[in-house]
Amino acid sequence: MGVSVGCVAVFGTDSRSEHPLDWQLMQDSFVSLFREDDFLAATTRWLGEHGYQVVTFDAGSWVEEANLHRDFAGQLGFPDAYGCNLDALDDCLWDVAAGDYGLDPDAAGLVLVIERYDLFAAHHLRPATPVRAQCTETCGRC
Repeated sequence: MGVSVGCVAVFGTDSRSEHPLDWQLMQDSFVSLFREDDFLAATTRWLGEHGYQVVTFDAGSWVEEANLHRDFAGQLGFPDAYGCNLDALDDCLWDVAAGDYGLDPDAAGLVLVIERYDLFAAHHLRPATPVRAQCTETCGRC
């Protein structure tokens, strides 16, 4: 099971026909829960083929909160001064959404795929809940 989080540009009036899958994914929320790995793989493949920058995290390998911070910082190019805490993660996600780092300016948008998030959340509820909320709020304002 995976969670896909994405930030995209505003869609135009013909979005349903011009962007059938991406518009459908993000018309109601910028966070989508996928219960089937094959569907998640097909969706992220389609998004990548249509110009989205897809960054994948394996939350099932995060045995402690520090692993989450290491992976986000490494894959999104957080600055060396990154504080490795939830407040710093929130700040850096805003910076990514603003295009300060971690976002390819030529991409159609950024998609964060957090695979096996349910495993991380089951053992680390304290950091897992705000991480999902931070991604939802940040991407909703891109």
